Amino acid sequence: MQKCLADPDCGGVTEDGSKFYTNEGYKLSSSSGKTVYIKGGEDQSSLEPVSVPKYGYTWTQTATYQYIHKTGNWGNLDDALRYCVNHKGCVGITKMPNNRYHASHNPVMIPARGHNVYTKTGKQQTYGGMVWTTKDITVDEIVYIDGIKYTTEDDALKACQKNKKCKGVAIIPGTKIWRVIGIGKKKGPRTGTGPSKPIKVTLKTSEVLASQSTYWTVYADRTLGSSFRTFNSLQQALKFCARARNCNGITAQGKSKFTAHHGAEPTSSSGKTAYLKGDVIRNSYYIKDSHMMYRVSTPFGLNRVYGGWVRNRHDALYRCQHQSYCAGVSEYGNRKFRTHRYGSGHRAEEDHNRMNEVSFVKIEGEAVISNGMSWSRVERKSLFAAISNHMYPSIEAAITSCSSNKKCKGITQWSNSKFQLFGSSRTQSRGNAVSYIKGSSVTVAQGKYWTPITGYKFEVQGNRKFTTRGDAMAACAVNSKKNQGSGRSYCAGIMKKSGNSYFMGDGYSLIEEAGTTVWMLGGDEVKFTTASMSYNGFSYDMIKPMKLSGKVDGRRYTTRKSAMEHCNKNSRCNGIVRERPYHFYLVGGTTPTPADNQIAYIKSGSAVMISRAIWTRKDGVELKGAYGSRKYTSRDSALTACGGASGCKGVTKYGSGDFRLRSSTTTASKSGASSWIEGDTVIEEDDFYWSEKDDYKIDTKLSGHAYPNKAAAFKECARRHTQCSGVTMTGGKYYIMRGAGLTKSPKDKTYLLGDLVKTTDYMIFANKAWTIKGPYTMQNCYKAYNNMYQAVDRCAEESQCHGVTRTHPYHFALCRNRRLTERIGSVVYLKEEKYVTYGGYVWPEFKDKIYSTLGTTTYTSESDAMNACKNNDACKGISLVKKNTYKLGMLDDIKKGSTGVTSYIKGDEIYTAARHYWLKKPGYTLDRRLSNQRYTDLNSALIRCASRLRQCMGVVKEGTNQYYLYRDTKVSYEQGHTAYIMSDDELVVTTMTLSSNSVSWTFKNPFTLTGEYGGWYNLKDQCLHQCARERHCGGCIYNGRQYRRARGSTPHPKKRQSCFIKTGSSLSFRGYTWTLITDSQLIGYFNNKVYTSKNSALRVCGRSAGCKGVTKERPRRYRLNSSTTYKTVKGRKIWIQGSQTETLEDFDWTPKSNWRLTGRETRRYTKKWQAARACARWQYCNGYIKYSETDYRLVVGSGFATRRESLLTSGEDTPSVPSPSSTKTGYSMWSPPRDVRVTSAGGTTPCRTLWTPVSAGTISTVTLS
Repeated sequence: MQKCLADPDCGGVTEDGSKFYTNEGYKLSSSSGKTVYIKGGEDQSSLEPVSVPKYGYTWTQTATYQYIHKTGNWGNLDDALRYCVNHKGCVGITKMPNNRYHASHNPVMIPARGHNVYTKTGKQQTYGGMVWTTKDITVDEIVYIDGIKYTTEDDALKACQKNKKCKGVAIIPGTKIWRVIGIGKKKGPRTGTGPSKPIKVTLKTSEVLASQSTYWTVYADRTLGSSFRTFNSLQQALKFCARARNCNGITAQGKSKFTAHHGAEPTSSSGKTAYLKGDVIRNSYYIKDSHMMYRVSTPFGLNRVYGGWVRNRHDALYRCQHQSYCAGVSEYGNRKFRTHRYGSGHRAEEDHNRMNEVSFVKIEGEAVISNGMSWSRVERKSLFAAISNHMYPSIEAAITSCSSNKKCKGITQWSNSKFQLFGSSRTQSRGNAVSYIKGSSVTVAQGKYWTPITGYKFEVQGNRKFTTRGDAMAACAVNSKKNQGSGRSYCAGIMKKSGNSYFMGDGYSLIEEAGTTVWMLGGDEVKFTTASMSYNGFSYDMIKPMKLSGKVDGRRYTTRKSAMEHCNKNSRCNGIVRERPYHFYLVGGTTPTPADNQIAYIKSGSAVMISRAIWTRKDGVELKGAYGSRKYTSRDSALTACGGASGCKGVTKYGSGDFRLRSSTTTASKSGASSWIEGDTVIEEDDFYWSEKDDYKIDTKLSGHAYPNKAAAFKECARRHTQCSGVTMTGGKYYIMRGAGLTKSPKDKTYLLGDLVKTTDYMIFANKAWTIKGPYTMQNCYKAYNNMYQAVDRCAEESQCHGVTRTHPYHFALCRNRRLTERIGSVVYLKEEKYVTYGGYVWPEFKDKIYSTLGTTTYTSESDAMNACKNNDACKGISLVKKNTYKLGMLDDIKKGSTGVTSYIKGDEIYTAARHYWLKKPGYTLDRRLSNQRYTDLNSALIRCASRLRQCMGVVKEGTNQYYLYRDTKVSYEQGHTAYIMSDDELVVTTMTLSSNSVSWTFKNPFTLTGEYGGWYNLKDQCLHQCARERHCGGCIYNGRQYRRARGSTPHPKKRQSCFIKTGSSLSFRGYTWTLITDSQLIGYFNNKVYTSKNSALRVCGRSAGCKGVTKERPRRYRLNSSTTYKTVKGRKIWIQGSQTETLEDFDWTPKSNWRLTGRETRRYTKKWQAARACARWQYCNGYIKYSETDYRLVVGSGFATRRESLLTSGEDTPSVPSPSSTKTGYSMWSPPRDVRVTSAGGTTPCRTLWTPVSAGTISTVTLS
């Protein structure tokens, strides 16, 4: 009988005594003594119905029946089942005896021998090794097994699986409570009084085995028909059957015999186990590789293949990412990969019947990670199927909500404050919308992206056990890289079982397993590099690898600097992008998106370098978080203070003179406010700014040469600045680098080459103001000197010279053209002609230039404006905008003004010491130290520097009692240092009034007159005598050796020259020289008294402090005056009080205390009258010096006087002028006007001279005009 059952042609068995025979067919004939057993149908009365899970539904198999309605005709069961799944009206499938399959839309069945039906019972799911079918039944059919209530379906399924009496789970209608149930005739509790209502339940269907990406329904004591192949192991048989379309199951005949079958109808067979092939285990999740997100589907393949084989996944995905027509990648059974094109509608054509393939479908857009999930950002696209009309105000709020909502598949951004959730990831074109397609959870470890999936395990796992997730991930990453492309299996992720047990997984097929978690291996972590840099006054935020959209002009630039230069000038340009080496483009977009090997530079605002940092300005915002309560009056002082405070992150300006420190870089909108955000640390070296970046390196070396120190590398990089992008220190060595990108590299340090350090300073040389600018050179240069002082002295004297260019430390060239050209290492000294010294500052004068005004206050005088500017850190100069109207200005915004406008730039503070002016620059240092000798006080350092005039250019205070000499005037920022730059010789102005040839002469030193003419005279008296006789002669000049006449009468400063200015007729009376000027009136009366005679008025004026002269208004009416300023009034005369005089030996002598004549000292006398008589009789004698009451010496060969040298006291930083008692006293000088005899009835009177008042501790500088 067993043999007959196995033979489909056998119709029965004949018993003949003790022998049995099988018979073919069913035809009978008479035979005595024999018994026939005719084979009938299968007895299935005791068998449970067969349930097959396929394509998301459970199909109940019923033998010997068929549906009365039939439609369609398929040659295999899978095609018929797929049709029925996709048509709601389809109720099942009928299998015909000829192995053809028909669908039915009518549920009525009738008996039919040789037929089978597959009834679509309900939607299926697998959980805990079981198939569960969801269907509707009436409440009357269920029985609640216990009173336990469960809050989730998973908890209820888990409890039901452990309970043999449980048949399924159900949710109580109108609640969120789950109960375990049984199925029986006993009625359960009913609700209401009407007929029984249907309720949705999830029922146990059958035991299931997940293997080879397929669910297998296991039936004990069953077998399948039509076997066609035998295997030695179950896994071999399952693997073969899963991939063979004509195989519907496996029968286990014994421990080592497993047969594959065409038949899909299990029949009873004791001791055998049938594995009925069910649904394919479909997995779908997302992984992140580089800047793209891919949907991984198993077992799926893609159509429209193109291109050759690729040996590893990374290369295949990288190729697909950079090809716009690529839809995705498939991995084949041979562990190799191929790329696929898009199909119609720009969609990937997925094939569900690729059992040995894995598809990686490219998700459009760039992948970003937010809230622990991957999102694909797609511009100009919106999504379908809005979940609600609710709009979220920010992308952060929308992502948080979508991440926790299982229905949400993505977000669409309609505007800056409108974000909407959608239930579909399908996109459509929509204007300026931006969509974010939801992916999977993502974590980063071991330099890789990992997608965690809870409740699943790998179908195939390794045997090696790891105790930590990190070790497992590290081993997986190594295994995947090593074995991909070799044809061997490779790690696709890791799996955690109970406790701390981790295993590597092989392949992408996952099966459900409660309590386990897998981490699918994605691509390499994209390490974003950020840095700030500046160029020509703008800050740029570099982000790599990123790109910006919206090209502005389409032009390609070959270098970053040239692109930034054009971007700075283009108002539509918001940044630049480097697509590949030597390909830079201007862009208008400001939102960076990931892009392999591209670099985005976002123009973030104007930049300023202060306190060794880049500060980026952002208007219309304030920084959150106050840092202290102090208000600063200027930007520079606030930024300097912030740079020195560890917790300060920026500065916000709230109004004029209201700058406050802030502790955060987070911004908030604030109308009228401006903020400066601190960026990278910056140093100045070799005419460039260098941004410090710890733990980073530049990608490519420009040269393989290793420099032993930073200075040498900086110098070479600056010299090759068109190629070099910075210096990287690695392993204690310095290398010059090229390329525009940075890479994270622990223990390395990089100095990014930034903008040129463009400096502007103002100094005094050769009695002229000079604008010092670097790094520039001038044009049309014609003569060179090896010392700056020689060059500027010569340039000051030559009208054709407009400045000096220093190309290297010992080359200073005179230049005719003021046009400037950038040149590394060069400095120019532009001759500005006029300047004013006031309030301890130098103020160079500029015509037709005006500053942007600071405040609204106007000043009526130059001195008031300069005083206000001097005390305001934000003020950089003043402007005379119209008559008697001065305004304060800011240097940053200097621009051309209208004709007639005069501006004065507030230069550096003037420091006077060692017979020189020194420009004091706090916070700066000089270049090229002269020696390493340290001076403990400023006084000693300045004296030593002044004595080495051709080598030393300044002194730098580097710390307490630490002063060093420097050989270059080039300045650079250095916090805590103070530079003292040697400027011009101290301008010691000597002014006195002399009388000669009945003419009054004003002597000024060091000054000269214009319009020289005539020959040279060896004696002063000769020149003055000849000039007094000529009406067109304005005075005489003296060059230190000879005298010469000049037509001009306005003195101009000039080193080593003096001048005698003819001012009018002279009168010596009562110890003073009085200058007579006709047709004039002095301004300002000294008192209200009127004198009737000239002598009485002159006598009272000479004795009265503050009286400057006498005016004769009419006969017998003389008035005293308090000013030497006069105006023209016809018919009046004035006598201006001059220098003190003393009459000896028929000569007037002008005494000067604390001064001496320079020149050759000759004869010595013990009495004053003896010295006066000898000098009066000797024509070459110009005066005598009193050393003591018994020591008088004649001086010849000189025509001017200088003050004795005064030095600072030790250890002081500010100059102080000693009082007369602190210097050597006893010096007196008398300079006689030759050949003038004055008869004085009253004898000599106390001296009174024209000097600028000097008080102890300060010095009032003389304004030169």
